[in-house]
Amino acid sequence: MRGRTLYMAMLMLVAALPCSTPAGQGGVLPLPVSARPQGGGQKGGGWQEQGMLPVTFVHAEGQFKSLMAQRGWRFLHSVPIAPGNTRTVYAWRRGKQEMTLMLWRIDIEKTGYSWGVSSAKRK
Repeated sequence: MRGRTLYMAMLMLVAALPCSTPAGQGGVLPLPVSARPQGGGQKGGGWQEQGMLPVTFVHAEGQFKSLMAQRGWRFLHSVPIAPGNTRTVYAWRRGKQEMTLMLWRIDIEKTGYSWGVSSAKRK
């Protein structure tokens, strides 16, 4: 019984972690509190949102991975697309949705992000 109580307390703590969600997206992508959205929302393709985080690339990567896992997204893979891992694309799946996230280093303490959601095409 004690283990179950501890488990429930930890679950409630994790659920209460601060995050913001993009308006109009029904909370599709949990954004870290420090995220500063700067545009997006294009119809007919493209990124749904882009912005900046005032943290290092490694910290931003950890924040997104943690928040995505908490919200039930399953990590699929990552692909570095620039030398020195300064720009990387990540893919997650949850149900019939696939999330693509790109992170890139702007400066030592600044990381850019762009994300989009599409229907998962199962093979």
